[in-house]
Amino acid sequence: MVSFTAPKDIYIEMKPYIQTLYSAVTISSMLCFLFNPPVNIIGITLLTCNLFGGMILYFGVFLTNTQYMLTQVTENNYDPVYTAAVMYLSTLNLYLRVAMYHVVELTHITQKDQSGYNIFKNFN
Repeated sequence: MVSFTAPKDIYIEMKPYIQTLYSAVTISSMLCFLFNPPVNIIGITLLTCNLFGGMILYFGVFLTNTQYMLTQVTENNYDPVYTAAVMYLSTLNLYLRVAMYHVVELTHITQKDQSGYNIFKNFN
């Protein structure tokens, strides 16, 4: 509902910021393979950037795609099948990030550091 009622220019101007966040999430996703399982602070930071940055990223992509869809409806070259596919993929990516968060949360990855504290654990 937020993206339908907002002015058009707000989310269209967010494109460069979303592209920067997309690059950061992509790099952290690739680096997560190097630090697998995430038992040190670098691996945990990369995993957190991957999960929460991805959620913020795909929520922003969903908002900007909704605004783009609303601007394309008023023009003559509107393609409803392409727009529906883009919105479907944005929604699917957002739900996959949420599911990935729940899977990581349920794995109960714990590791003791030198002082004896758990450096990554389930916070429930």
